[in-house]
Amino acid sequence: MGFIKLASELAYGQSVQEWDAAVAEIVEACRVHQKDGELILRFKFTPDKGGQILILDSFKATVPEADRMKTIMYVQRDGSLGRRDPRQPELPMREVTIPAEQAGGQEENVG
Repeated sequence: MGFIKLASELAYGQSVQEWDAAVAEIVEACRVHQKDGELILRFKFTPDKGGQILILDSFKATVPEADRMKTIMYVQRDGSLGRRDPRQPELPMREVTIPAEQAGGQEENVG
């Protein structure tokens, strides 16, 4: 029996269906993420009594994933993490009111 016939007979055809689904998932993820994917098939052949061979198949699919977003954090003076750089001075912020004649007829608050 050749490989193609053997593959179609493993687990009454269920293995080939699983491999097919894995290939479809890998191909789509490669297309979307523009990264490599991989499918590894493994077969274990064990001789048994009376001339039988037991075959156990397994596979491993490596499906590409999107890159995780990185977050920049700064160590604060108290040792905790925060989004603000403690070495950067805070800018003094104030509310600014634009006169109605400059804001197109209505007074507007900015800030």
